[in-house]
Amino acid sequence: MDLYCTSRLFAFFSFFYRANFAEDLSNNKLVRLIYNGQRLEDSRTLGSYNIAENTTIHALITDNNTTSANVQSQPDVVVFNAGIFMLPLFTLILAIIWYLRYEYAEFFNITSTASLACITAVFIFCLFAQNRPQEPMNSERGYRVTARETTPIN
Repeated sequence: MDLYCTSRLFAFFSFFYRANFAEDLSNNKLVRLIYNGQRLEDSRTLGSYNIAENTTIHALITDNNTTSANVQSQPDVVVFNAGIFMLPLFTLILAIIWYLRYEYAEFFNITSTASLACITAVFIFCLFAQNRPQEPMNSERGYRVTARETTPIN
């Protein structure tokens, strides 16, 4: 079942739940929204998750019983993110290759030097693109969010 919802960018999810899932909430069902593999928290807004227009959000609607309440109250497990080491590691690798290029110039021809320069330029471009400040979104613009209801397999 597809449900097309419209909401403001800076609306809290608690308001989003009440506006779009009022029938399910009145039937004492548990509504969980999932976007990009993350469970969306009530205390945050659509904008805080970088949700764009015409985005699909999965809605998991289940009966609100004691087992699901116990599962919900358990703290989230923090998973080690090895991706935070990729930027320093890639910077170190490029620095070592540039050092080797100047120390052992006889082993680097013009093609390998040009390739190294291109890879370094792409790396620097990505570095600046990643860290550039984001423009603030217009809070008056409404975003239509597509919520897809999924039913659990019993």
